[in-house]
Parts: sequence; structure tokens; C-alpha cells
Amino acid sequence: MGLFGERIPRLSDVPEAQFGLPKSRKIVFFAPHTSERMATFPLISDLTDALRKGGVECRTHSIEDMRERVLSLSVQLSRLKLPKAERNVLERLLRLKDASLRLGLLCGILEANPDARLLEIHALERDYQLADKFPDADSFYRLHGCRILFLRDFLGEYTKPFGSGMRLLEALESGKLAKAAGIIGLDKSAIRHLAERGLGYLSQNARRTALVEIPAPCSGPQEDVDDLTLFEVAYGLSMSGHHTLGDDDIAFLARSLM
Repeated sequence: MGLFGERIPRLSDVPEAQFGLPKSRKIVFFAPHTSERMATFPLISDLTDALRKGGVECRTHSIEDMRERVLSLSVQLSRLKLPKAERNVLERLLRLKDASLRLGLLCGILEANPDARLLEIHALERDYQLADKFPDADSFYRLHGCRILFLRDFLGEYTKPFGSGMRLLEALESGKLAKAAGIIGLDKSAIRHLAERGLGYLSQNARRTALVEIPAPCSGPQEDVDDLTLFEVAYGLSMSGHHTLGDDDIAFLARSLM
């Protein structure tokens, strides 16, 4: 509690800031992870209603089968019986694939909507309570007085997994990890081309984009799953529940986008 008994906003260790997005009467929402849709879709729906009343045109794009893709990959990858020591390497390959899928769609959305702002919407891995400190506070800003976070470096969300993943992919010639890259669908030439074109285009348009993270309860495996990567658990097995933002939080976000 703060002075006079008012509640201190949760995630209060994250610095406050406002979006630096340009003015526009058009917003596109992008929700890429289907495992988070029970949190992200209700928020997008409420925001769309509020923004349309204020004369802002809204559209939504999503990846409908992301969770099914991850589960299918997990089944195929499990047959390789990769040793635990190679699990971190597999994680980087999966995150490269995720970033490549998202980047391709993101660039297409931005190209089709040159006059729009784009908000990529994600749910955090759990609902952070009042006393919690946010472990990645240095990477985010928080909208004033509420628990809605947005990433400081939107472009880095894509350049980092591409940089790390491509170095790894280029070095793979044979063995189980090379087979894993093939199962995941990582073609060196295609990824290289996407990086050159897509990251260049995104860097030119990053000023009209933002990545928002919202707290939400999340259910996952009750026991540790030793033979899966963190990526597979997060986007294949775990499922977000309905977000826990209040009406005031959503109204403030809507006003900040008017």
C-alpha cells in the first residue's frame, strides 16, 4: 500500500513510460501465439470496442495453429532422442523458427497497412502479484499507473533470435541437430534471405510498432518435462488463462492509443 492507503501498481519496479508511436487513426493488432489467446484475445476485443468508439479503425491478425505446430514438432523431435546437453541448442533453433514465422507475417501486415500502427500482443508466463519483482524489468517499460508492459527494443525482439539462431544454423552440417533443423523447417538460404529483407524492412518501420505484454494466469505441466525445451513447454503444453487487467488498465491503454 502507498500513502493514504492507495494500491501501488504491480510490477512497480519496471520504469514508467508512454508509447512513442506516431499518430494514426488505424491500428493493427498481431497475436502470434495461440497458447496465449485466452489472455490476448479478450484484451484485443475490449481495446477494439473502445478505439472504434473514438474513431480509430482496428484490425486483428493472428497465427491460428501455432500451438498445434509446436506439439507436432515435439513429437517428431522426440524421436531424435537428443541428449540433454543439446537442449539449449534446440531451443535456439525453435526460437529462430518462431521469429522467422512472426517476421514474415509482421512485414506483410506492415506493408499492407502503411498508414497504421501495429501492436504485437503477448501474455506473460504468469500473473505477477503485488509483492513480486519483475525479473526482466530492464527490458520493458510500464504504462503509467497500470500493469501493462511494452518492450523497450522492438527490433531487438527479432534481431536477437535471428543473430543467435543463424550463427548456429550456419555451423550445422550433419548429426542430430542438423536433422532437427530440417524437421523444424529451417532452410539456411531462406532464413538468410528473410533476415536480409525482413529485418531491413522492420528497422525502417519499427517506430510505428510496439510489443505489449500483459499479466495472466498460466497453467502448464504439473511436473518437470525433462525431454522438452522451455519453448515447447511454453507454446505447446502451457495455456494462458483470462488476463487479470482491470477496466481502468484497459481504458488507460485505449486512451494512450487514441
